[in-house]
Amino acid sequence: MSGADSEEAAAEDGFEALARRALERYELDVVRLTLIADDWNRTFKVETAAEDTFALRVSLPLPRSDDEIRIELAWLEDLAAASGVRVPRPVRSKEGSLFVEAEDVGVPEPVG
Repeated sequence: MSGADSEEAAAEDGFEALARRALERYELDVVRLTLIADDWNRTFKVETAAEDTFALRVSLPLPRSDDEIRIELAWLEDLAAASGVRVPRPVRSKEGSLFVEAEDVGVPEPVG
């Protein structure tokens, strides 16, 4: 394995650890976590002991404020509840938040 390959593998392990750290903030008994998309964001399939399936998006810091993210997720929540349009339904954290922030030593902070 080349140095670049081993760095990439370490980053992937770091993103899974980061995802697991974030999931600790939710009332979910996670039994399986699978990376399903790796682009700007990492998207994981989350399977629970209750046989529910969720998607977890691990986003890198963006030039968007927390308020902009909250507004987007609240809009999805409202659409899912009232419109009859099928959209992903956000899951609130144990604290009631629409999203959480997490850190892991295996995922470097952005530079610049």
